[in-house]
Amino acid sequence: MRMRTGLGLIAATIACVALFVACDDQADNQQGRVMDEIVDSLASAVNERVKPAFGPHQAAVVDAQPAAESEMVPVTDTGALEVLAQMRDMVVVGNHAYVVFGGGLVIYDFETETHERIDHPEVLNAVALQEGEIFVGGEHLFRLEERELIPVEIDLDGFVTELYGWEYRLMIGTDRGLYEWSELGLEQLAEDVTVRAMTSDGTGLWVGTDGDGLFRWDGKSFRQRYLRRDPHLWDTVNALAYNYDHLYVGSSVGLHIFDGGRWQTVDSAAGLPGSTVNSIDASEWVVYIATDRGVTSYFNGDFMPIERLAEVNANVVRRRGDALLVATDYNGLIEHTRLRTQMIVEPVTEICRELITLAF
Repeated sequence: MRMRTGLGLIAATIACVALFVACDDQADNQQGRVMDEIVDSLASAVNERVKPAFGPHQAAVVDAQPAAESEMVPVTDTGALEVLAQMRDMVVVGNHAYVVFGGGLVIYDFETETHERIDHPEVLNAVALQEGEIFVGGEHLFRLEERELIPVEIDLDGFVTELYGWEYRLMIGTDRGLYEWSELGLEQLAEDVTVRAMTSDGTGLWVGTDGDGLFRWDGKSFRQRYLRRDPHLWDTVNALAYNYDHLYVGSSVGLHIFDGGRWQTVDSAAGLPGSTVNSIDASEWVVYIATDRGVTSYFNGDFMPIERLAEVNANVVRRRGDALLVATDYNGLIEHTRLRTQMIVEPVTEICRELITLAF
């Protein structure tokens, strides 16, 4: 990602000012609240009905200060804040959420409702759980040990762009290829591709790239997959998810769904809040989709956008029980439930202050 100056810096500063001065005197959208409760109730009911049938940088502890719903402001011009403030990836393990942003790692504890932030000089892009351990990727691969990021001594070509724990191995995507790392060693499976997303379908690994399309690795070969009618439809893949025999592909032009026999493409005209799909959670029958203009649920061909997350640039969405966790650019880490939507980790406000100082 490029750091923009000039107008971009001014836009970023305005975004920060908006975060600081937002207050509670904005009227609540009661209709939106009711609709969100209906969406969440429907999602829980569907999941309950169908599930049985299918069988070295020190951390500082910070008190979480949940923000009011009115403080979650939409920001459409990312500007210079994007590189450092953006929450880029997240994994939820038990009572903890691990979130990487441009300047480090945030660990949120749901029991104590506090978080730790491990600042880091490298830009961090990815986080994953593999065999009980948390791994983080940036210019290097790191293992989280005692709240410190310890470099892993392996030789990777390029910087880490994506991580995915798959069976006994950690799949590592870089801006120059795809690697498999396990106790057996490190093996490069593909070269000259920038990996952006990965997911397993049980027998193979789907890999989405930046500019080179969608691939599948079956354990022996790495083959590209595309539509004959539109070979460039998903040249750039932002998100992948697989469950219940359906593959979900998120791109800058919408959501693409493969049911094993045919492909279907849906976009903003069909109900997506935004055309750019950044993240997909398909862990249950009701699928949640994070876009550049909010979050929506998807079930049986129907979208139901979540009103209380409207216009938020949602980078990552993950389900935790009946709650949704949404990592964003400027609205921090948001927890959404039937009863409330709140910011549980604030944005990196120090960077906002630095930009304001530079601008004025």
